[in-house]
Amino acid sequence: MPDERFGSASATGVEVLALTGVCTLETAVATKHLLQERLQPGKVLALDLEGVTEADLTLLQLVVAARRAVEVQGGTLRLEPGAGALVRALAETAGLLADPTERRFWEGVRP
Repeated sequence: MPDERFGSASATGVEVLALTGVCTLETAVATKHLLQERLQPGKVLALDLEGVTEADLTLLQLVVAARRAVEVQGGTLRLEPGAGALVRALAETAGLLADPTERRFWEGVRP
């Protein structure tokens, strides 16, 4: 199971979920549950992946699916403060940075 820290940036009202450690196929179910518990319609969740030490395509798939699901419900999932070097490199290898909008998301750039 990945490690997590959850908190609120009170000045902005944005909830922050920091995943750290291993986020791979072996931890996918736990990671999915963490995301599902924190994502709320109409709310903003900032996902901090800087502390992820090992990841595979499963993490990218979970983030993409969670982002799409919450956006349909009027919420927002964003990365803060960017994806972290390891996750960003994985996203580039997976071709997720080819589109400028996706690149901004994975780099944590606000719309």
